[in-house]
Amino acid sequence: MDYKKIIKSKNVRIRILRLLNFIPDKQMLSLQYRIKTGRKLNLNNPKRYTEKLQLYKLKYRNPLMEKCVDKYEVRKYVKQCGLENILNKCYGVYDNPLEIDFDKLPNKFVLKDTLGGVEPLFC
Repeated sequence: MDYKKIIKSKNVRIRILRLLNFIPDKQMLSLQYRIKTGRKLNLNNPKRYTEKLQLYKLKYRNPLMEKCVDKYEVRKYVKQCGLENILNKCYGVYDNPLEIDFDKLPNKFVLKDTLGGVEPLFC
């Protein structure tokens, strides 16, 4: 089932997940896995790669992962580590596409959505 076709708005999907945040992680992962794959999640004896990923989500909790999944936040972390020289140039971060002044961007650029609170990111 493609839940994104049923609930087209990303903001609505996020609000639904926030309303369901009282559900323990294991049960929520099982529910989401069933919705996305149509299969029952086997965490006791995972055989599929996707099952092993779900188990990894439950067992491996490193606070650094929160920073590293966001393209913009990870840039700050890389700078803190003294590795700013390896980052590509970032032309801007916008909350709204109407804020973008395309005349100030180069002829070629990459547009990336951070999937977090700040989007899109131009690098």
